[in-house]
Amino acid sequence: ERIVINGEKIEGKVFAGSAVKNIVLPSTLKRLETETFWCCKNLRSVEIPNGVEYIGWRCFWDSKI
Repeated sequence: ERIVINGEKIEGKVFAGSAVKNIVLPSTLKRLETETFWCCKNLRSVEIPNGVEYIGWRCFWDSKI
């Protein structure tokens, strides 16, 4: 499964605990908030664009990243 996200900001804990495996973030993205991918045990890849200015505390905590 592959998830594609659109927008400038991803709120904290949006994917927390989900079974998501691969994420493609849009070039418009500026912020990944706190614990966005917290406890995503199956997460294997995240494509983060160069324009991201902020990655929140524990964004990938307890994941495979």
